Parts: sequence; structure tokens; C-alpha cells
Amino acid sequence: MLALAGKTVDRGNKRPGQLPNVGGNSEGNNVLQKLLEATFEQTKVLLQLLSKDTDIYLDGSSVAKGIHREVGKYQTQDKRISKRTIKGKVRR
Repeated sequence: MLALAGKTVDRGNKRPGQLPNVGGNSEGNNVLQKLLEATFEQTKVLLQLLSKDTDIYLDGSSVAKGIHREVGKYQTQDKRISKRTIKGKVRR
């Protein structure tokens, strides 16, 4: 609406005092109020995200317990490959 009003004033058709009063439209004000509230809510959420601690804290014991089985599989596989290898060649 502001852009349209600005174009009208720039063309010389109307002076700013002659533009229609849009302040009396309660439905338009209600929509603007809702948009403003949504913007404030969005800003609040974004600020919470910015202040969030994003560091990762690991407990060595818990990590070891979690990967123990996978490491065991890898070691078993590595032993099998080592047994099949003779002088740099893989036996099939």
C-alpha cells in the first residue's frame, strides 16, 4: 500500500494529504498485528537457537562401550585378511 501511495504521489496526481486514510481499517490492522506478533515470536526462537550450546561432550567410557562391538568386528576381519596374505599376495 505504501508503494502504491508513493507512486501516486510521485506522479503528481495527489498530495500526501489527499491520500485515503488506511488507519480506519480494523481488519488490516489485525492482520498487521498478527504479522508483527509472528515476527517477534520468530525472532525469539532465533535468539534461543543462537544462544544454544552446540559443543559436544563425550564420556570416554560410554563411547568405548558403544563402539566395542564394531571395533571387534574390524579386528576379526583384519586377522582373517592377514592370515590369507602370503608375501604381499592374497590367497583365494
